[in-house]
Amino acid sequence: MTSAERQKANREYYARRGRCYRCKEHPPVLPGKTLCPACSQKRREISQKWYQSRKQSGLCPACMKRPPTEGHFDCEACRQRRLALGRANNWYYGSRRKEKDRHEHQYAN
Repeated sequence: MTSAERQKANREYYARRGRCYRCKEHPPVLPGKTLCPACSQKRREISQKWYQSRKQSGLCPACMKRPPTEGHFDCEACRQRRLALGRANNWYYGSRRKEKDRHEHQYAN
């Protein structure tokens, strides 16, 4: 079993028991979440420190390979990848939203 598979199994194990998978003591507040509020806050703080330290280095915080492009926080390659992902997600959700609106409009009268 790989490390990723073991982590996933642990998360699922504690989720079934209604416990935070990090501290294993407190239940998560929101359904579908795997961390309690205290662990979630710790993770958020660590992520912010990590991001700020990468940003301070003068390189793209996502890949740490190239400097960010002028006026943006990430390099051109990461920016294009992020925008493409956003366009793909917006196309899917946008088309679903239009389909739902068309359906509601059709039966509104």
